[in-house]
Amino acid sequence: MAVAEPKLPELTDAEKDCLSSLMQWTKQYSPFVLCKFVIAMKGDLERCKKLIEAYTTHLVPKFHPEAIRAHHVKDMLQRNALTFPGSIDKYGSPVIVYNAARHIKTGTQDQRYEALKAIIYLTELAQRQQGALRCGLCILANLSGVGYSQMDRPLHNLVLNTLQNHYPARIAHILVVNPSGWTKMLISAVKPFMKKKLAQRIVVVKTFEDLKHHITEDQLPESFGGQKVFDPQAWTEGLLEEEAVPIPELSASEERKERVAKAEASPAKAPVTVAGSESLEAVAAKSNLKEAAEKEAADKAAAEKE
Repeated sequence: MAVAEPKLPELTDAEKDCLSSLMQWTKQYSPFVLCKFVIAMKGDLERCKKLIEAYTTHLVPKFHPEAIRAHHVKDMLQRNALTFPGSIDKYGSPVIVYNAARHIKTGTQDQRYEALKAIIYLTELAQRQQGALRCGLCILANLSGVGYSQMDRPLHNLVLNTLQNHYPARIAHILVVNPSGWTKMLISAVKPFMKKKLAQRIVVVKTFEDLKHHITEDQLPESFGGQKVFDPQAWTEGLLEEEAVPIPELSASEERKERVAKAEASPAKAPVTVAGSESLEAVAAKSNLKEAAEKEAADKAAAEKE
């Protein structure tokens, strides 16, 4: 089932100019997707372009964030490791819940990207809520009952690197609930590798009761001592039922080709290069050529060794 493109949020004149320039620079992404970059980078055109290039080079080849659906990540959702209860915190930020005790430690890079895909899926859902792009997201990390054996540092590093450097998400707050002694040490060890602003947004919350200082009782799910009724199993089943109409499985490259083909078929002007810079398509093409050359060189070196 197709997902309707959300309405663009209100933008300042500077943000409108930035969005217009980006829409000339690339036809690969929709106005709403580009708007996420504009707001995340506060209308700074060069920073937006740099982040879009990183997004296109590092994330899109693995999976296209806007194309992820619930059935792609249903295992993670059905375990109740990640949920989106529809709550907002006191500042208007949508709340994404991570129940760490329900996470199964990853063992391979492919498994880590599957977990990352689930995180991006919920982030995409949350960003479609009214006001979410402007207010940012609230991550509620429930560490109750987490054992040392569940520590998944490679996944944590992948998620941190992606959210900081390759994806247009504004993180307003990270509420870490019920951390044990060793998880507090882990947080302290990770902070130096975080951007200063993000590190400052981590708030350690000792008990569920203390969560009410950040999320009002009517918005806090019952599982955290609040009043909001939320059934994660019914929520997951609802998402899957909405996707009852089969969705074609598109690879990232096929998705890009389809979007570019639609843009070329429309009466709109062809992609225009912003003065003083290459178009995104040119940057991506160079990146693909570089990767192909590196692979060819590696294969040749391996053949010579044999």
